[in-house]
Amino acid sequence: MSSLIPTVCDKIESNFEVSVLLPFYRKYDEFRRALQTNAPYFQRNGIEVIILMDSPQQEDELVVLLKQYPFINWKVLINRQPHEWRNPVKVLNVGIRHASKKYILAMDPESEMHTDVILQLRYMAELYPHSYFLGSVLFVDSEGTVNESNMGLYHKLPYGSILAAREDILAIRGYDESYTTWGGDDNNIRSRLDLHGCTRMMAPQAILLHREKNNREQHKSRTEKYNRLSMEVRKKAFYPQEAICNDLDWGTDFSECIYDYANNAYGKEMCLAYLSGAASQFALLQEDAFDRKLRCLILIPTYNEKRHIPEVLQHLDKYCDGIILLDDESNDGTYELAASKKLLLKAQKQKTGLFTDLENRNMLLKIASFLQSEWIIFMDADERFDSRWPLQLQDPDLQLFDTICFYLVHLWDDVHKYRADIPESSPIGQQGIVHRWRMFRNKGHMQILSPKTLHFPSIPYRNDKLTLPVLILHLGMLQRSKRLEKYSRYLAADDEREKYHYFLAEDALLHDVAAITELPVYKQLLS
Repeated sequence: MSSLIPTVCDKIESNFEVSVLLPFYRKYDEFRRALQTNAPYFQRNGIEVIILMDSPQQEDELVVLLKQYPFINWKVLINRQPHEWRNPVKVLNVGIRHASKKYILAMDPESEMHTDVILQLRYMAELYPHSYFLGSVLFVDSEGTVNESNMGLYHKLPYGSILAAREDILAIRGYDESYTTWGGDDNNIRSRLDLHGCTRMMAPQAILLHREKNNREQHKSRTEKYNRLSMEVRKKAFYPQEAICNDLDWGTDFSECIYDYANNAYGKEMCLAYLSGAASQFALLQEDAFDRKLRCLILIPTYNEKRHIPEVLQHLDKYCDGIILLDDESNDGTYELAASKKLLLKAQKQKTGLFTDLENRNMLLKIASFLQSEWIIFMDADERFDSRWPLQLQDPDLQLFDTICFYLVHLWDDVHKYRADIPESSPIGQQGIVHRWRMFRNKGHMQILSPKTLHFPSIPYRNDKLTLPVLILHLGMLQRSKRLEKYSRYLAADDEREKYHYFLAEDALLHDVAAITELPVYKQLLS
C-alpha cells in the first residue's frame, strides 16, 4: 500500500471502524484454512469479525479455534433451528443488526485475502463518502499458487466482497429476505444501494481467493446455474422497484451470541494463557476481575519505581474501578511492592535486557482487552491527578466522545512549582501547561502503532475528541538527578540532542501550580 497517502492510511489503521461479516454454514475446515492467511488482516485496530453460524454443527470446534486467535475481536451468533442450506440473506442481516462499526464488509468465510482487501476498500471509503465499494474474487484450485504471472489463468469475478457504510445499509433494510435460493441477492443489494443514491466504486486490486476442488468444473457449474435463473429473478436482481425492502423486523432471524469480545466469557482463561507465555511472573489479585463490568480501567507501566509504588496505586484507587500493572524487569522490588485495593492484576515481563516503552504499553493493551471496561486510561508511576479537578466519569458529555485529553505540568525542583519555559506549545496559551492524550473508549483489542519507541502516540487512536479540565502533575522532572538520568536515556534512543537541552537548565522559569485556576473544555466530534 506504499502508493496510498500515508496520513490517510495512518488514520485508518489506528481505527478501521469495520465490521467483517462471515456467513457460516458448515464451513469449519475451509474457514480454518483461510484464517491462517486472514488473521493478520483481522487482528487490527477497530476491526470486529462477526461469524454468523447458520447451524449449531461445528460449534465446539469453532470456539476452540477462535481461542487460538485471542487478539481478533470475535463475535459469534448462532442459529439453532435445523435446516438445509439456504440463501444467506437473513444470516447477513443478523450480522448487520449486531455490527457496531461504521462500515460493513461482507465476505465468505472460506475466502483468503490475496491483497489487503480491508485497507484498500476502507481507504476508498475515506475518500468517497456515500459510496459502496466492490472487491474482486479469484476462483482457484485448492492447492493453487497465485502470482502475477498466472493470475490471468483463473476466473475472476468483479464482485467478490462489498464494503458500505452501515447507515446506508440500514437505510435500505439490508439484504432482501425474500431470497431463499441461490442467486441474485448480491446483485439486488447493489442495485438498491444505487437507488438509495450511493455511488458504485470498483476496486479490482482488492482480491479475495476462493479455493475449491475441480475449479474448472465448479466454474462451469456456477455458469450453468446462473444461466438457469428466470427473467423474473434477474429483473428483481438488477432492476428493483424500490431501495427499501423487508419488514421492520428484518435481521432478527436469530440472536444467540456464544462469543463476544466485548463481554468475553473466556477472558480469564485466554488472558492467563497469554501471560503464561509473555510474563516471567504474574498475579491475579481479584478472582472476579474478568466477570465485572468496569467503568474505568487504569493501565500503568513501571520500571524501577520503588519510590512511587504503592503510593501511586493508592492515589489512583480514587479515580478508577481497576488497575493493571506491568513491570519491565525492575530490580528494586517494584513488582513485589505493588499493592492496592483496586489492583486487579500485575505482571512482570519476560527478561529481554531491553526497556521498550512502546512494547510495554501494547502488552498492557493486550491484557486489558480480556477485561470488560468502558474506558481505559494510561498513567505513569511518576504522575498524580491534581485533586482540584476530579475526573467526572458520570458526565453525560462523555457518551459523545471516544478519546479524552488531559492537561499536564512538569513539577520542577519544588512540588508546588512547574516549569513554564519548556519547548512545547500550550493549547491554552499558558507556558508550561500542555496536553496529554491518556483516556480512550475500550474498543476491544487495539495497539499503539508507531515506528518510534520514543515519543510515540500515547493512545491507540484519536477520534471524537474531548479535552477535560483534569490536570496531571508530573513528578518525573522534579529532581535534577532524575532529569539528567532521563536526558541520558533519551539521547540513547534519539540523537537530536537540542530537543532535550532544556533538561539541563539551571535557571528555569517556574510558576506556581496553585496559580492555575481555570482549564477550558474543548470538543471535536469527527465521526
